[in-house]
Amino acid sequence: MSYDFISMEDTGTRTGDYIVRLRRTPSRISRWFGVRVEDVAYYGRCDRWHAMDGLPARSCVRRVLERVWHERGPNGSDCCGASAKKPVAESPIAPACIDLVQEASEGSFPASDPPAWTLGR
Repeated sequence: MSYDFISMEDTGTRTGDYIVRLRRTPSRISRWFGVRVEDVAYYGRCDRWHAMDGLPARSCVRRVLERVWHERGPNGSDCCGASAKKPVAESPIAPACIDLVQEASEGSFPASDPPAWTLGR
C-alpha cells in the first residue's frame, strides 16, 4: 500500500486534533484481487492517531501520519514544539510505508480453520 497526502484540517475542538485525509493505493497484487484506490481519514496529532471509527491507527499508517505531521503540521512544529522544515513541493509518501508482512496478511484470504495435523500411525 502507498499513501498520498490529500489535506489536513483543524477539527475545531479544544483537543488540538487535526483530520488528515490520505489516498490509499493498493499494491499490484492487491489490485489483482480487487482492492481499489480509497480515500481514508484519520484524526489526532503528533504521535497519537486514530481512524475515524476511534480505533488506533495501524503502525504502518501511523508512521505515514507522523511524517505528514512533521512536514505539514501547524506552524511547521513537531511534537516537541521545535520548528520543522516544510517541503516545497507535494510529494507522495509511498516509500514510508512498506511492510511486506502486513501487506501480505491484509491481502490474504481469511482462512476459517488451520489444516488438521495427525501423527500418521
